[in-house]
Amino acid sequence: MKKVGLKDIAEHVGVSIALVSYVLNGQAEQKQVSKDNAAKIKKAAEELNYRPNQIAKSLKMLKTNTIGLVVADINYRFSTGITRAIEAEAKRKTTPCCLVAQMKMTTLSKSWLTRLLTGRWMV
Repeated sequence: MKKVGLKDIAEHVGVSIALVSYVLNGQAEQKQVSKDNAAKIKKAAEELNYRPNQIAKSLKMLKTNTIGLVVADINYRFSTGITRAIEAEAKRKTTPCCLVAQMKMTTLSKSWLTRLLTGRWMV
């Protein structure tokens, strides 16, 4: 099944890709998109099962809105409790959470820290 993009929605509704982008990024009112067009675009996105490309969005916005968590010892009582609390809150807010559990601060851990800090953990 082909991944649906903004162009597909634009063609389906008969509007520009920019208009679709404005609506799906919550800028319809700011960009003065008519309520009728906004409704058609939202309906088409749902019908076509559109899912935003989070990697592309992160590149455009220069942020991932992702929580990166490196835990030295997942079996330690404090680590387990705090990790579960962070994951539960992230899930409640639908924020992606990347958890890395390491027994010692190794080269692998340092590599993950670097990835998390540079936003390249999705690679």
